Amino acid sequence: MDAYKSSGPGGQHHNKRESAVRLKHVPAGVIAHAAEHRWQHKNRASALSRLRTLLALKVRSSVNLDE
Repeated sequence: MDAYKSSGPGGQHHNKRESAVRLKHVPAGVIAHAAEHRWQHKNRASALSRLRTLLALKVRSSVNLDE
C-alpha cells in the first residue's frame, strides 16, 4: 500500500495530507487507487473494493468457457 498526496481541487484539507491510497496485487500485477475522500481509511476501503473487483474481472476473463 502506498499513501500519497492527491492532486486537484479540494482546498487545504485535501492537499496537505497523504490521503490518497494505491494498492497493488503483486502476483497479478493489478493496481487500484482511490483519492475521492479526505480520509485515508475511506480511500483504503474504496481502493480495496476496486482491487477485489479488478481481480475478479481478471480471473473471470481468464476462464475458458468453451471447454
